[in-house]
Amino acid sequence: MTVLNHENDKQRQQNSNLSQQLEICQVQIQQQKIHFDQQLQKPLSTLSTTNDELTGQINNFKEEINDLKQENGQLKEEINKLKQENDCFEEEINTVKQEYYDIKQEYRHLEQENRSLRQENDHFAEENNRLKNI
Repeated sequence: MTVLNHENDKQRQQNSNLSQQLEICQVQIQQQKIHFDQQLQKPLSTLSTTNDELTGQINNFKEEINDLKQENGQLKEEINKLKQENDCFEEEINTVKQEYYDIKQEYRHLEQENRSLRQENDHFAEENNRLKNI
């Protein structure tokens, strides 16, 4: 039985040693947890600030995008108006070109008629002079 008592005492001592080691490990784990939590808080607070800054920038970009979309819409409307105005000018130019062509044709016709009348007039003048001289 002494051997059993001795073995039992030995086991108790070993159990006590393991309990002390466990307590030391638990304290170390708790200290490391506190240390890691503190280290984690620094980047988290920076991350929160960075997140707020990025959110602000995103909102600014969204406003700028909306402004640009609105300006783009206005420019498209202006382009459409200018295209319509350009079409009107092209029609007017074509009309004026046709009028110019028609007037030019009429002018050529009148020039031809004028030459013919001058020739006829010259002929009558010659005839008149000839008749006067008789």
